[in-house]
Amino acid sequence: MKISRPPMAGLIGLVVLFLLGLVGTAAAATGSDLALSVGCAGFTSRGGSILFEDTDAVLVRAQDGAGAVLYERRITRPADGTFAWDDGERITWTTEPEFSPIVVSIVSEAETIAEQELVYLVVGKCTTLPSAGDLYDVAADLGLLALIAEVDGTTAPSVPPDVAPPRPTNNTDIVETLAGYAIVNTDNLFMRSGAGVEYTPVAVVDGGTRLIVLGRSDADLADFSDELWWYVEAGGLRGWVNNQFLALRGDLRGIPVVPSLGEIIAPTIYIGFSGSLMRVAPFQSANIVCGVQGDQYYPLLARDTRPANWYYVEATCVDGTVAHGWFEVDSVLLFNPADVIVPVFGE
Repeated sequence: MKISRPPMAGLIGLVVLFLLGLVGTAAAATGSDLALSVGCAGFTSRGGSILFEDTDAVLVRAQDGAGAVLYERRITRPADGTFAWDDGERITWTTEPEFSPIVVSIVSEAETIAEQELVYLVVGKCTTLPSAGDLYDVAADLGLLALIAEVDGTTAPSVPPDVAPPRPTNNTDIVETLAGYAIVNTDNLFMRSGAGVEYTPVAVVDGGTRLIVLGRSDADLADFSDELWWYVEAGGLRGWVNNQFLALRGDLRGIPVVPSLGEIIAPTIYIGFSGSLMRVAPFQSANIVCGVQGDQYYPLLARDTRPANWYYVEATCVDGTVAHGWFEVDSVLLFNPADVIVPVFGE
């Protein structure tokens, strides 16, 4: 599998993706509100603890951007099953780093790397050092590559107009531990396949949903701009949401710009009543193809003139057969948010 490599500015935000592997799974150990601040000389505890559950030991390891081990420690299960550094306690590297970034990982001890479970991971940058690798390189060395999801702009599948979109949610307690996240401040917000209203919906999120922010549409747009779109994840589904319907929380400055690869919404017409008559030609005296099933969106294939008086569509007849025919413009509702040019029939 080819791994796309995001810019270094996105490294801190990508730590979120490691945490996703912990949600909803039984863990050998967990980092309960654990917070480590990583610098050029070592890391400092900012509170929290390691809770031992189904493991007798965890391995703490720090590596620089070239994979050199800076610090290693095996911590065995305490009598009460909880280990914590003192708040403000400083741990100094035993080997001096030569390259940025610096990655500190805590994994459960196991016979093989494949059986290890990630308890905690944090990435720090040392601005005085050259960059020799990124999060993907270091994660590969740590055996954690399977926990990384690519931030490449791909989204959940588009939802057809006549199908109810999924309504994904996130674990609020987990999301609120992240450095930055977004809260939906409207109801029934579409997540889309691209950064714009012209793109197909992939899901709907309810007001109050906490969203994991993975990317943004434009680095030059201010965070309060209505033109800005955020690439987010909810319930394992990814899509784009518009900034004007979100409340941002925390620090999102490290979020990378992500390409918008969505699917443009094709023009459709909505027919409300079952039995509406579809004709073989664009005039009232033309023969009837069939009465069609109502309360449906149907693909718009063509129109008759400029301006259009009739639309040529593909529709499902009441008996279940699929046919093509004409409807008067005034008898249907046009849905074309992408302003797709509808061809003239026969051209």
